[in-house]
Amino acid sequence: MYSSLVVVNSKIKLDPYFVTGFIDGEGSFTISVQKNQKLQTGWEVQAKFTIKLHQKDKAILELIQSTLGEGIIFNDNTTKSVILIVSSINYLQNVIIPHLLKYPLLTQKKADFILWVKVIELIKNKEHLTLKGLQKIVNLKASINWGLTDVLKSAFPNTIPVKRPQVENQVIKDPNWIAGFVSAEGCFMVKIKSNSKSKIGYSIELRFIITQHIRDEQLMNSLVLYFGCGKVYPKLDKQSKQKVGLEYTV
Repeated sequence: MYSSLVVVNSKIKLDPYFVTGFIDGEGSFTISVQKNQKLQTGWEVQAKFTIKLHQKDKAILELIQSTLGEGIIFNDNTTKSVILIVSSINYLQNVIIPHLLKYPLLTQKKADFILWVKVIELIKNKEHLTLKGLQKIVNLKASINWGLTDVLKSAFPNTIPVKRPQVENQVIKDPNWIAGFVSAEGCFMVKIKSNSKSKIGYSIELRFIITQHIRDEQLMNSLVLYFGCGKVYPKLDKQSKQKVGLEYTV
């Protein structure tokens, strides 16, 4: 929705719920655990909050950066993308976390956020500098996003993934959250198809679509209730025919 904006005033602020809705769609909470022989544990831990978009959407990323007051934007010309990164523990703890506690996420991404916050607390307490604390972090990382790489699985064979929190009460309460989420995840389509009953032989179909993982079924049904229209359809894996996603369509 903001892809054509040119940011001329760094003091422009987005509604905080808009920012949360956009993060629900495009934000990422990551924990990096990489080898570093200079450290006593042999491993370096880093937490990051990122939003990655196409270069044409740099304006909205600048607005989010301005609203949060923190973060660095990098251009990746290879993938034609722009990335907003916040990696300072102080900024994560004093800016990103307070924002999302006051204006909470609605998607199941909130579960990643909850576990990610626990890792940041361990880092803040310098527990990542001990093998015992490092194992706690790996146990948490195992339940965040895509889990552990094969390298980490091999290096930490005693890992017991922590139980992933269940996000409930996915009721949409603020229209600004909807605007942010749609800006990140919404799709507006114009479909032209043959129609023998039409005088010109064609018919035009307008569609508004939001697609999400199957785990956010409650939220998708909340869209129907919020707008008072539309329907949620299952998306099937082409090979297994298993239901892997959901599509809200108007």
